[in-house]
Amino acid sequence: AAPAAKARDLHTQSNADTTQPEHLSLDIAVDFSTKTIRGSAEWFVNNVRAAKELRLDTYDLRIDSVTVDDARTPFTLGEKVEHLGQVLRIPLQ
Repeated sequence: AAPAAKARDLHTQSNADTTQPEHLSLDIAVDFSTKTIRGSAEWFVNNVRAAKELRLDTYDLRIDSVTVDDARTPFTLGEKVEHLGQVLRIPLQ
């Protein structure tokens, strides 16, 4: 019998199928008076298929900076897609 085809998750723009997120360390502060959340997210990712970029789902975020292996790196936010938000693209070495 042929191996089963891998199903694609249509509810994400991420590439979690080629980059395995393993751990998230989240440090946030919520300001109810201004209706804002500030903080940082540190992802530990296993790049199992040597992907050239990490793609993460975002929704209405203002991202100030991204670092990879402790070095600041450029990033891009894709166009808004209804029900999916924007894809955050981070180049990987």
